[in-house]
Amino acid sequence: MHISIKKPLHLTILNATLLLAACGSTTPTPAMNQSPASDITVSAEALTTRVQPGVAAGGRTQYDAQADGQQTVVLLGNNHAATFAVPASGTFTATLQARQTAFQGNVMLSLRVNGAEIKRVEVTPLSYAAVALGNLNIKAGDVLSAVFINDLGGATGDRNAYIDYLTLAPVTTTVAPAPTPTPEPTPAPAPSTASGVDVRTFGAKGDGATDDTAALQKAAASGKSLVFPAGTYLISKAVTFNGTSNITVTGQGATLKARSGFSGTALVHLVNTSATTVRGFTVIGAGEGTGWIDGIRVSGGADAVVDGNTISALGGCGVGVENATRTTVSNNTVSQVKYHGVVGMSSTHQKWLGNRVTGHGATTLTAGIGLLGQLGSDYLIEGNVSTGFGNTGMKTEGTSNVTFRGNTVDGFARDGIKIMPLPEKGVNQVSNGIIENNTVRGFSGVDSHGSTALQLSSVIGGRVTNNTTYGTFGASSGGQQPPHGYEDAIRLQAHGGGPVPQNIAISGNRITNSYVSLRLMGTNNTVSNNTFQGSARHSVIFNRNATGNRFTGNTFSGSGSAGVMFDLYVSGTTFSGNTFSGMNTGIYAANSGNNNNTFTSNTFSSVSSAVILAGSNNICDGNTGTGVSISCQ
Repeated sequence: MHISIKKPLHLTILNATLLLAACGSTTPTPAMNQSPASDITVSAEALTTRVQPGVAAGGRTQYDAQADGQQTVVLLGNNHAATFAVPASGTFTATLQARQTAFQGNVMLSLRVNGAEIKRVEVTPLSYAAVALGNLNIKAGDVLSAVFINDLGGATGDRNAYIDYLTLAPVTTTVAPAPTPTPEPTPAPAPSTASGVDVRTFGAKGDGATDDTAALQKAAASGKSLVFPAGTYLISKAVTFNGTSNITVTGQGATLKARSGFSGTALVHLVNTSATTVRGFTVIGAGEGTGWIDGIRVSGGADAVVDGNTISALGGCGVGVENATRTTVSNNTVSQVKYHGVVGMSSTHQKWLGNRVTGHGATTLTAGIGLLGQLGSDYLIEGNVSTGFGNTGMKTEGTSNVTFRGNTVDGFARDGIKIMPLPEKGVNQVSNGIIENNTVRGFSGVDSHGSTALQLSSVIGGRVTNNTTYGTFGASSGGQQPPHGYEDAIRLQAHGGGPVPQNIAISGNRITNSYVSLRLMGTNNTVSNNTFQGSARHSVIFNRNATGNRFTGNTFSGSGSAGVMFDLYVSGTTFSGNTFSGMNTGIYAANSGNNNNTFTSNTFSSVSSAVILAGSNNICDGNTGTGVSISCQ
């Protein structure tokens, strides 16, 4: 492809040496002295630009002999990112020079422009190679981010991404002569910009001293997209957008700050809006000692987006959503709030993506939860990080069709990730609960209810797959019982008078160093291809009356007492093709009422007693290894 352009050349994306070489000259000529009359031809290859990465949100630069310049950006955890400053405007064919270390699947990256996701790409090369990103319509000054969203690791491997550089090749290029710059006086605030009306047009000052409430409310009532230039905008009441449609409210280095004595439910309140976006603000409340005040609240309406904000110092929650549908809450950072980082109430079709919420530490009991959805349905909670909450990291109550995917919980006092009903509101069971590809660690042991890293309570249908948990009270930590009774990595149970979980697939999880790896009260669930290692007490405990559960292809190692413990009246359970090692007893099923169970083709090593049975109509056959009685071989 060739592109015809006029002299003089003013290409901000082009390395000057490459451009001049393409033109057959190695001596730069001042553009101001060239005539615009003649044509030259530049190949598209010469216009290709290589952009070096920066780092953000936990990424880091390190030496890598395979990388260009022997330096790369390594992404080790969820939401770690490599960033690129876009040098020019246009449509470009983009490729990312990258590699991965794969572990139980390939690296997935979220590609974002100024914090908003535009697509997802899979990194498959194990050595540096071009990963196609497609054609991107971007402009100079945009920040392009490659964000790691599916971290996974364990004792035998770790999934990581390595980013070398970004290549941008123009699809079309238009180059115009650069006019001689003419000094101009600083203009008054323009009535509008490409992205919205400057709020100073409505009288806002943003000087950190003036109360801008009235001016900003006037701007909000205009129904137009708004831009907040850099500055601190003090407000004494909520800035409310009522019924707006198809607008974007953008902070460009702007801070919204509550004055002392602030009154209202939130600093920014969207009421019955449609397709209204609030993006890029720092939101600072009047402190946690105020009444319940949220940073940004969405009440009713549809298709609201709350994206890329930094929110703190509030007596309520960072972001609140109530009675709304198709809300996206993404890439926000929340800390120093009294209650929840993000909360949804009676809302549907929610997407909470890439948020980072921080509590007051897991050893201080609080009412706050990192991310909480209550009632409503259809939640996708993906790629978020919850750190240091004195309650639960993330959970939903009374909500069906929930997916927790690719999240990280690091530090919690009660539960890591939980899906449960809400009988207080008439919901005794929920359906289709999915917990997959999450990482949970850091149970503090201080909550009187004990703890579960991953829990489904009265959930009918769903799966718990490919998660990684690191316990606190397992064998490698001395095996001491938690202060308040238990620490389970995965738990299936009935909630109150609700039903036991049914038809749940538990597979591909890696469970390490918990007091108990799996506690199961349920019917017709499948447990397959999991690794349970270093449990201080048992790898699996069946609560009474569990029936029809199937265990295949699992690895149980290093349990302190028994690998699998049957409580009373466990029936119709099958163990086939599992591996047990390094424990006193493999399977103990000698309690009353353990009938009609099957134990076949399991392998035992370094086990004193492989299977201990009582009850009637149990089948034990084809098992091999140490500690296997003749009747079970």
